[in-house]
Amino acid sequence: MSGEEFILQCRINYQDSKAKIVIVSGNDQIKQISEKVGAHAYLEKPVDLKKLQTQVQDLVK
Repeated sequence: MSGEEFILQCRINYQDSKAKIVIVSGNDQIKQISEKVGAHAYLEKPVDLKKLQTQVQDLVK
């Protein structure tokens, strides 16, 4: 199962969840994939820890 499939299954199985999804990938199509699966944010590899921290802080506000 790919990460994309995993997220789609989570969306189906946990529809009432308030969990935020952040995709981290080296795929150059990451923006399109995150929009397709409804991710709340995405980061490109290699991950910049400051960007990760900022994304997480923004999502928990």
